[in-house]
Amino acid sequence: MKLDIADTKALSEIPPNSVIAYLRSHGWAPIRVENEVGFFHKEIDGESAECDVPLRQSVRDYPRRIREILENLTLIEGRSQYDIYQDLVRTNQDIVRISIDVPESGRVGLDEAGVLFWATRELVLAAACSAHAHRAYFPRRKPPRAVEYVRHVNLAAPEAGSFVVVLESPLPSSFAQPQASGMSSESLEDEPFERKVLLTLATAGMIVRQSIGISTVRGSVDRFAEHVEAGVNANYCDALATMLEEGPGRDVSIAFPGRRLARSPVQYPRS
Repeated sequence: MKLDIADTKALSEIPPNSVIAYLRSHGWAPIRVENEVGFFHKEIDGESAECDVPLRQSVRDYPRRIREILENLTLIEGRSQYDIYQDLVRTNQDIVRISIDVPESGRVGLDEAGVLFWATRELVLAAACSAHAHRAYFPRRKPPRAVEYVRHVNLAAPEAGSFVVVLESPLPSSFAQPQASGMSSESLEDEPFERKVLLTLATAGMIVRQSIGISTVRGSVDRFAEHVEAGVNANYCDALATMLEEGPGRDVSIAFPGRRLARSPVQYPRS
């Protein structure tokens, strides 16, 4: 959706910590603080870019400066202001967008939609199981930690697109709010379980996409079993197969807006 955010009230309600958390999660590094303004740096295509964030929400020109940040991020990321704004107000969450092709009418049957939502849940649950323990298959009784995580994942309001399921994965407040003097990114070992689940979802997704073609050439599914340690399991493959098979000639794309999760959407083309 291409929409410029010009509402002063909406802009003024975005707190500085949300902007800072967003920048850090997208690879921007804090470099200094001057006159209640935080400065962030990032290398983009070999060039140096800088972003300044007002740290006091009550200053008169705060909405204008937030809008300038939105405009700059739109140019840098190639995404709409609306999408970036939505991510800014969700800084205590990781976002996953699963896009599924539907007929030109833009509609799917109620039964089919139910299957797609069920498969989405199973896909996320499979990733949560692998984030807890690496196994080739998880039987009916899943690890309680994985089940509890799925219970806290929210389904956001629908977005424009073919059939877009937007998931909001919560993050601990201590992780979502950055440290004022923090200059380095957290290591994978320091990631909370909620983030590990989505990292597993992204990694497994990329491996499965690559393995589909290789397995087709080999005429064997052994390739999938080689990547159990990376989060690939039979439950994940079954859920993805359900999405692909529910409609003829279907494309499925799994996108992770946060750069640390995946650089681009994981796409499973028509077969």
